[in-house]
Amino acid sequence: EDELAECGGSAEAYQVFLRRDPRAGEIWQAELQRMRTERRTCMDEAKTLGDELVKNKETMRKVQTALEALKARLLEAETAASVDAAAGPRAEMLRGMLGTEEPRLAAMLEGKREKYQQDVTRLKELRRELGHFEHGEAKLKASVQAEFDHWYQIVEQRYPLEIAAARAADAADAMSDAGDADSCEAG
Repeated sequence: EDELAECGGSAEAYQVFLRRDPRAGEIWQAELQRMRTERRTCMDEAKTLGDELVKNKETMRKVQTALEALKARLLEAETAASVDAAAGPRAEMLRGMLGTEEPRLAAMLEGKREKYQQDVTRLKELRRELGHFEHGEAKLKASVQAEFDHWYQIVEQRYPLEIAAARAADAADAMSDAGDADSCEAG
């Protein structure tokens, strides 16, 4: 009976429902909390992965820029060597440096590209997982809401006078609260 007095408003009735139905109060809430925790973990991983993608892309850009700069210096040195024989040793040194550095930088760049592709693939998987978690949460909430609606309908049919009295009490409380607010504003 005390609980029926709380069933005047939908929000209050929902709280009674959560206390009375073990699935709603414990099982569904635990499942919802588990989904939210997994979704948060997934979001944290996606954020970390996104940060790594940005760093990886920046590193790839720097490696490409360094390789291009080395090639440009070699071209300048070779052009200078074609005009002045004294610039030949510098061109030879840069050619040797490019010969050793280019394969190393190319391998590093390829490794970074592969890592970047793996991270992009994982990020797409995480996006899909997040969608599944959000769908699961929405489905669970809809299920709980449907159970509540069914429960509330049965309560209204079984105890129509008590529910009507609870609604009237809620309406009177709301009117009283509105009157108190008006008198505070006037004062």
